Amino acid sequence: MEFPQLLEVIRFFALILGMAGAVLIIYGGLRAIVKVLLLEIRQGSYTYNVVRRELT
Repeated sequence: MEFPQLLEVIRFFALILGMAGAVLIIYGGLRAIVKVLLLEIRQGSYTYNVVRRELT
């Protein structure tokens, strides 16, 4: 395998891994938003420790 072809393969895998990482970050952010909204919508009072345990 020639050197320029190897660089193209490396760039391809870097692109795939970058997109996968972005998808995971977006998924985690959306999941955290939903979790916070559900905590806010639920009725009842929560102590600081209950909220902290839910979000960490």
